[in-house]
Amino acid sequence: MTTGNTTLLGLALPVEGELDGAWGDIVNDSITSLLDSAIAGTTTLSVDSDVTLSTTSLAANEARQAVIRWNANGTVTRNITVPAQSKTYVIINDTAGTQDIVIRGAGPTTGVTVAAGERTIVAWTGSDFESVGGGAGGIAYVYQTTNYTASSAEGVLTNTSGGVFTVTLPAAPSVGDQVVVADSAGSWGTNNLTVGRNGSTISGSATDLTCDIEGASVQLVYDGTTWNVFAQVGGNGGAAVTLDGVQTLTNKTIDYASNTLTGVLPTSAIGVTVQAYDATLLNDADIGVTVQGYDATIVVDADIGSTVQAYDADTTKNDIANTFTATQTFGTSVVETKVAIAAAEIDLALGNYFTKSSVGTLTLTLTNEAATGSVSAFVLELANGASPAVTFTFNAGSTVTWSAATAPTLTASGTDVLAFFTHDGGTTWRGFVLGLGMA
Repeated sequence: MTTGNTTLLGLALPVEGELDGAWGDIVNDSITSLLDSAIAGTTTLSVDSDVTLSTTSLAANEARQAVIRWNANGTVTRNITVPAQSKTYVIINDTAGTQDIVIRGAGPTTGVTVAAGERTIVAWTGSDFESVGGGAGGIAYVYQTTNYTASSAEGVLTNTSGGVFTVTLPAAPSVGDQVVVADSAGSWGTNNLTVGRNGSTISGSATDLTCDIEGASVQLVYDGTTWNVFAQVGGNGGAAVTLDGVQTLTNKTIDYASNTLTGVLPTSAIGVTVQAYDATLLNDADIGVTVQGYDATIVVDADIGSTVQAYDADTTKNDIANTFTATQTFGTSVVETKVAIAAAEIDLALGNYFTKSSVGTLTLTLTNEAATGSVSAFVLELANGASPAVTFTFNAGSTVTWSAATAPTLTASGTDVLAFFTHDGGTTWRGFVLGLGMA
């Protein structure tokens, strides 16, 4: 006859007279060792995917273990399917990520959701698995009024009425460790509680956490890098809104008729001391488009004609190019600046009448010529231009053409006056003699 097995744990059921000489092997391999794993064994799941635990009878299997530990690093909720039969499991969600896991019976059943970082115990109820202990991460609470070092999976009910103190987090925490601190006396607002980081960081910051909101509770969960903080206000019966504190109300309805609200515009003021609504009122979208944005230096009426020129659409500006559409009159005279050439450079941005006394071999260069299509012109008053001769090349690649294709003979001791213009950006210059040997 063949050895049978139990229906729940798959342990051996030897038949009388069957195992002559092999009883010890069967007991050790198919009963004792399997009972050991059913009572104290752990199935560790590290692959981020849904999984159905193995259920092989008379041999080691995943579903028989007492503890199921999840340590994959993911974000998507994963399902762990076990036999739909009587069994108790200790569930440890040690994910390094943020994912929940669902322990469910084959079928599948709805099962029990275990959040990231939580530990719990689940048992088969006849139709589904149900959490029977260890909820909220298996937190055990203690009451403290003085400095205290917390352990993982511990809640600390604090009372700071007698003065401030510190609850210190566990040293060298592991992924999934959690600590809860709560204001059991509603005194954090008066005497702040400090949560000491104990060498780790809190929310990525190397600073201790100060708790100063009355009636709050704070859950700290270690993710392998830092203690993440999850806070709840009023969770232990403390007031979420205080009479003397500055707080932000969200999704609250305040009955105007039943309350006295200071600084609130009454309906009766509209149309009396306050202008009634007008669809043409200025809105945010107008600012900077149809209405000038606010600036403390905005011109007021008193400035116009005093410190600010009165508006004139035809005003000419001296720092931009102006286009004249009418004949311009510049008064009785136009004054042009005479520019003495310091070295050998003629800078047309400085003026258009230049003087130079030749004291040696001289090659003149030009800068700031007008672009092609515009005209640059200047007059050169040159003293002693033939002693030695002056070279009129101006710039590399440029040429100077003269009347009759003949350059003038300059005066060795005296003053010559020459004129030049170009309309191709300085590539070709036209030269003219205005006077030679002038006294």
